Amino acid sequence: MRGTNNVGLLALGLALCITSTSAGLTWPSQYDEIEDITFLNNGYNAREFPILLQPCTIAPTTGHSIGAAFIRTAFHDMAPFNAQTGVGGTDASIGYELDSTIYPTNTGIAFNNTMHYYELFFNSQSSMADLINVGLYQAVRACGGPIVPVRAGRVDATWPGPVGVPQPTDPLPQMIGEFKRMGFSPEEMVQVVACGHSMGGVHSAEHPSIVPPRSTPLGVQDLDSTNATFDNTVVTEYLDGTTRNPLVVGVNPASSSDGRLFGLNNRQIVSPMADPNNYATTCATVLAKMVNTVPRGVVLSDVIAPYELKPSNLQLNVAPDGQNLEFTGELRILTNSLPKSSIASVQLIYKDRTGTANNASTISANAVGDANGFDDSFTFYGFSGTIPASISISSFTVLVTLTTGGTQTFDNNGQGYPISDRIFAQTSYSSLSGVDGSGNQQLTVFAAVRTGEASEPVNLSVELINPITYNDLPTVSVVPQAMTSVCAGQYYTFYSSTFGVPATGANSTKYDVSASYNGATVSDSFNSLNGLPAVATASPSCGGAHNKRAVNFSA
Repeated sequence: MRGTNNVGLLALGLALCITSTSAGLTWPSQYDEIEDITFLNNGYNAREFPILLQPCTIAPTTGHSIGAAFIRTAFHDMAPFNAQTGVGGTDASIGYELDSTIYPTNTGIAFNNTMHYYELFFNSQSSMADLINVGLYQAVRACGGPIVPVRAGRVDATWPGPVGVPQPTDPLPQMIGEFKRMGFSPEEMVQVVACGHSMGGVHSAEHPSIVPPRSTPLGVQDLDSTNATFDNTVVTEYLDGTTRNPLVVGVNPASSSDGRLFGLNNRQIVSPMADPNNYATTCATVLAKMVNTVPRGVVLSDVIAPYELKPSNLQLNVAPDGQNLEFTGELRILTNSLPKSSIASVQLIYKDRTGTANNASTISANAVGDANGFDDSFTFYGFSGTIPASISISSFTVLVTLTTGGTQTFDNNGQGYPISDRIFAQTSYSSLSGVDGSGNQQLTVFAAVRTGEASEPVNLSVELINPITYNDLPTVSVVPQAMTSVCAGQYYTFYSSTFGVPATGANSTKYDVSASYNGATVSDSFNSLNGLPAVATASPSCGGAHNKRAVNFSA
């Protein structure tokens, strides 16, 4: 349950002390990237995933609906699933299934364009298959529909799946059998189609037997009269006889699949969906089942909800004097039930390397920007503090003082927000050069490692994205290389390495630095190149200490 502050009681002047006890994600999580992409739509630090859906009427290609394409991609990716064998499901295999001579239902540009768009958000922490779920959520919600929850953990396919998407000409018994193979009952079959066909239309270029060429001004016949809104008009127009849905009243009766499905059981399945609330609830449920149909063995996360408080852009840097650490970053606070106007101050309370806190272990944070999603609002609080390297930091909690005098503490589900000072990228000395004659940018990374505690090698690993091509998916390549020692100070030893990053992929490239402590690998991972200067403004100085070779490194 999310910790909340009781505004009613605070209004009475009671100084409440509230501790956040959210049962959601504990930071850091393997799902943090998906959480960001899902909820940070607009504003400060926004990921802007739904930019093509705001408004829903945007149509870069005349007559096409981006929202409908996102929804249709999710269904066509899942549809080859076999519930008995556990093969198929939402696994992004549609990226390999775009040849319509083999997969006749995957015609047109929509699927290819959708997958290319998802690639912009792909990396080792956000699979294409998970992005299909995010795309479904974003399309339905952006176009006025209900929340289709997002779960993560899907694994991308490495080859195409079988042919398995039903065709409009399939007889009803065959259609029922195809959905049974997917694990859907006849009732769910009708509901999936009624929800999936809320937006978009049928294009004559792809289905000339259903919509004859030049029979419509834009070469498309919409499935209902509100083709850019996720609502139940496709159902109500069917029930009241005003529908122009070509899959109900088209020129080819053999392709009237929606008519056959909606008429199942004398309309008893589709009729309740004429109620907008019933339609919204039904669609949220059945579309979630659709996108959560995954290959056997794939384990999905719980439904992902936004963190109440989430650290971001955290960085440790050894100060030039070698005696202090500069700790910077931002705190993203969910302001749905904790309005920004109710927050008087925000402080980090940190524990030293031994896990001890004292009264001096505080850093103030100030509001730096606001962001929002469809149903959530956030404020980012930036901070910058100096910590003696002799005591360092191991974790922190966040104390919010309210304008009424009460407080709220965020403690990361009782765990505190952990910080490792054993190895970290030294961003104050790192850089990313301009593009050279080979089309690369030279990435120079410095890492700080606690002196005398790690065993070599200290490694840099660069995560490169192999771009998507037609009938293919993007993949990740991780390139490791040893870092070279620079010098050793009293508290930290510096290492460096240089790597040529293809300029075309620099925005999506991530890097890790890692070392071994007592046989266990410790790393500072998933660092972005964004914000690194073209030329470092300083280089590490170990204060006249000693060269690394004079230090006793133990395993």
